Amino acid sequence: MESQEFYIRQATETEARGPFNLEQLISLAETGSVTPETLYYDAITECWVVLDDNLEMKASVFPEAKRLKLKPKENLPTLNRASSTDTRPPISVGDMLAAAEGRTDDTKDKASMEIEALRAAGVGCWA
Repeated sequence: MESQEFYIRQATETEARGPFNLEQLISLAETGSVTPETLYYDAITECWVVLDDNLEMKASVFPEAKRLKLKPKENLPTLNRASSTDTRPPISVGDMLAAAEGRTDDTKDKASMEIEALRAAGVGCWA
């Protein structure tokens, strides 16, 4: 099927486009120019066929996306589990957000100027 040439058109169109090889059809499908409802000319039956009706053609042009598989959790260190040597309290979501916004002692000097400008504008609106 790879060396075969394909002519395609939408059901609403009267003019065909092509010839395209299979790789070009796959590229057009990735960009959304070719959909399962697109018609292609089948030289064997000498008629226009919807891509969705030919399972082999559909599988070639629209390959199934590979699914990501998660690996099982393998004893990963975490910040919220106390170890025997660590005496610090666990980190909360509020602590992480405060650090990201520059509202902690460690991150005060790294605060975003944009956030500071927005805070100043908010205060100015109420003044």
